[in-house]
Amino acid sequence: MKKQTHSGHRKRLRERFLHESVYDHELLELALFYVRPLVNTNSIAHELIEKFKNISGVLNADIDELQTVEGIGLESALYLKILLEGVRRYLDTSQKNEIFTSYAVIEDYFRSYFGNTSSEICVLMTVGASLELLGTVTLTNEQIATGRITRRELVGMLLKNKTYRLIVGVNHAESCTFPKQYDFMTAKMFAEVSEMLGIDFLDFVVCGGGNAYSMHKHGAFSF
Repeated sequence: MKKQTHSGHRKRLRERFLHESVYDHELLELALFYVRPLVNTNSIAHELIEKFKNISGVLNADIDELQTVEGIGLESALYLKILLEGVRRYLDTSQKNEIFTSYAVIEDYFRSYFGNTSSEICVLMTVGASLELLGTVTLTNEQIATGRITRRELVGMLLKNKTYRLIVGVNHAESCTFPKQYDFMTAKMFAEVSEMLGIDFLDFVVCGGGNAYSMHKHGAFSF
């Protein structure tokens, strides 16, 4: 009887997704059907939203953080990270007609890209000769701060993406977006790498809590 009730709930939720709309926790519940086929994923979805606030927070959470939620093991955490990578690649291809005509446009782009996520992320945007978005490379702030990503590796990433101009955005957990010492050091590193490759380094944007601060726009960009 329990199995039939469980099966019926899943069928009803799938039907609602196809023909109506679902809440954030229901969307996560539905997604987890496919990695936890024999488990009630409703309570797991509720706990994910409670802990990480929203869909963006869940998808941007580290794999280790995700596994602190009861019912989320390595496979489920990896599945959620795969979903995030799919979203990023979709945005990457669907937004390639974005033209960065001003620093305000750059701020708006990152404000939308990061949303209200609290994840510590650094995004490199490769920009073409006509200021059009060519692609993005996503790293964690920890990878840069600890030197896990070396300058040589950064050079390789930029060359691989045929970068003509570069814009970098970093997101912090806290909502204050005024640059900290870490941000100035990171911006200086990208400026030096860009100069070495002959790349025009357009801007470094500090984000957090849905806010964005263009260092170039506010005159904090002299390297």
